[in-house]
Amino acid sequence: MAAVVRALLTHFTTRPDPATLHRVAAVHHAQRMRGPAADRASEIANELTALNTRLTTEHDHYRREANRYEAIANGTRTPGPAPDAVHPVHQGDPMPPTRTPDDTTSAHPPASTDTDAVVVAGFTVTVPADLGEFAIDEDAFARWVVTADIDTIDDLDALLPRLTREAPGEDLAELITAARNRQVLTGDPRLHLQLLGDDAHDDTGYHILIRNNGAHQRLLAVTSGSKPLDYPDTTDTAAAMRHYLTIVCTNANALLGDMARTPAAPPLSAQMQAFENAARQYLLHPPTEWTVKRVTERRWDVVDLRGATIATRTTRKAARAAIDDGPERRVWDQNREWYLSQSRDPRNRPLNAEEKNIVTRILAENASPDDHRGEHSATGAPGYSPGPAPRHAADGN
Repeated sequence: MAAVVRALLTHFTTRPDPATLHRVAAVHHAQRMRGPAADRASEIANELTALNTRLTTEHDHYRREANRYEAIANGTRTPGPAPDAVHPVHQGDPMPPTRTPDDTTSAHPPASTDTDAVVVAGFTVTVPADLGEFAIDEDAFARWVVTADIDTIDDLDALLPRLTREAPGEDLAELITAARNRQVLTGDPRLHLQLLGDDAHDDTGYHILIRNNGAHQRLLAVTSGSKPLDYPDTTDTAAAMRHYLTIVCTNANALLGDMARTPAAPPLSAQMQAFENAARQYLLHPPTEWTVKRVTERRWDVVDLRGATIATRTTRKAARAAIDDGPERRVWDQNREWYLSQSRDPRNRPLNAEEKNIVTRILAENASPDDHRGEHSATGAPGYSPGPAPRHAADGN
């Protein structure tokens, strides 16, 4: 017994000291964590760059405004035309334009006097040919305004911009946000409409901004430039609401109309249309959407959102296991890899150019910078085919 005790003591007293063990563990932990930490640092750097760009633009704008007001207050410059004068509206101004003819800080460079000069655009903004327009949903409008009780009417009346209020431009922006949130103001789901009040000038107005609602370049917006606030000639709350919503929709649609329309894509063949339908199922509906459904006491089905049967088991536990790691799940993973051109199976044929374009378009339509789902695929199981395309070269497709 004493020998056993001595052996144990010898073993533990000859082990590396805790500090050495801690250093070894720290090395392994650091090797595992340095990659995610570097990725997050890169993401934050990109966010800071975008934020700095926006703040710098706003800082420059308000600095110019401060200089202009100071010059007017000191009498070193004229205040410009009277408020009832007609001011030109510049399409595409990123910030409120300076409205006095003698303003040396205008966002617009002086026009060239060289009649032979040729101006070439640095870039062109285009929109899809099938892009929908902004409009008022009459049913939602009626629910919100026409059939509202008296308390709701009072709340809505408080949203209406008034000439006597301090910031009617900002009031209009809040009204449009409320209309969007209640689906009263509708538009193409690919677009995000935003209003910015412009109450810094005597002629109060607003700016319309349109951004992508998803995919890339969500921070890039097109704007109408400053629009004057047109007050309605009515005291009826519902009529005033419709007046403002109609004007905003009209100006937003005019902004879309000013941009070039990309030609509509030629219609897909029946085979490619079937491929697209299948690809959408695989790329947009992952197995996390599969559920277990009891059919009989000894039959449990795995079904997708459409109700199609993916797999059948004799117990609920076995059906749940099929979702997580069954042969049906493995087939789904293989199909997902094929659609994403990531398959390493030599039997699988590569996607042709038209099929790759379809997959790219589907992913682009449904992607967003904050989408971390990590899966863009869906159902697939033996005996169940949501699509037409055989994956093997021997099938001749």
